[in-house]
Amino acid sequence: MDKLLRIELRNHEVKIATFGFIQLDPASSTSARKFWFHKLIFDSDIKYEYSDKIDLVVFHDSKFGWQQLYLKKLYVLDTDAKGGREWVLCLLNDFDEVEYKQGIIEVFNSWQEGKKIDWWSFDDNSERKDDYLNACLLYSSVNGQILDKKEYKVDFEFVKNEKDFLFVVAEEFYGSRGYFGWSIYTFEDCLREIKKVHKENNSLVVFQNVNKTLSDLSLVHEVRVIFERYGFKVSIL
Repeated sequence: MDKLLRIELRNHEVKIATFGFIQLDPASSTSARKFWFHKLIFDSDIKYEYSDKIDLVVFHDSKFGWQQLYLKKLYVLDTDAKGGREWVLCLLNDFDEVEYKQGIIEVFNSWQEGKKIDWWSFDDNSERKDDYLNACLLYSSVNGQILDKKEYKVDFEFVKNEKDFLFVVAEEFYGSRGYFGWSIYTFEDCLREIKKVHKENNSLVVFQNVNKTLSDLSLVHEVRVIFERYGFKVSIL
């Protein structure tokens, strides 16, 4: 099992605990939030209690090494341990000015545990699709190192919208956890990076099953033009 998440608690910049997974309770009727810590291991006798200010630091692995994802300051209001897990009720300070996204944590945890993520089970406008694409960006970044193929097959059979297309094309060009943008604009940014690496590109991109689920074919025509702009030949079946 690949380790892709590293989560720590720090007190005055000293690491006091690590744990395998973190879960933000989605239900709250106040400004306080509850975090569940799974497989919590304290490094020393130093713990935390009411009114302590502790740092939550989350790191993720990527193709380019470990990166810090979140740095949050927690003002402890209450805490308890139940069933091998410990929760802390706290006031959350976005110290790093980055919004905490539980969905991104869950994507990395699924990868870490070897669980397959079924993109097609997500609702069309689900936030989970955004979280998945963002996790792919964090893991793979924008890079021009695509799989070496003479022909790339982009299957539109289940594609209903732009995000579906970006998922399919990323899997075909980069493989699992690949990133090819989260919008048409960032899709073109990725092609620009590919062009830097593959200056003499003459690969063929085959669009398959374009009439299966798309009622509006403007997406197909738009991405075809963009592909051709960066030297790819496009065939539509």
